[in-house]
Amino acid sequence: MPLPTLLSLCNVPYDDDVYTWNKVLVFNLGFDSKGPEQTNCWMYIPESQYVFYRVGFYDNIIGQDRMSLYVEIGFGKNEPVGDVDALLERTLSDLRKAGIVTDQHLVAENLIQ
Repeated sequence: MPLPTLLSLCNVPYDDDVYTWNKVLVFNLGFDSKGPEQTNCWMYIPESQYVFYRVGFYDNIIGQDRMSLYVEIGFGKNEPVGDVDALLERTLSDLRKAGIVTDQHLVAENLIQ
């Protein structure tokens, strides 16, 4: 929930010009095998060549033998999310370009918007 919405719900006065927010689309992706050796639980990807800005590794958090990721894509507060199928394809392509996904096959997906 955007902070200004929370403040309004709580009847807390605030200056509209001070706060802003964004939207985040999250893909939860499950693969058939473990990815390249990775001990991080998450990592930020600041390069604009990729559609996402952060990738988290559920498999490293809970100790699984197959790669399970959450991938976050940011949008401006008024920016439409658009075609989520195309975004999933771009996400998978960018994960390969970044070397996070190599020869794994996607077996499960979930979207949080």
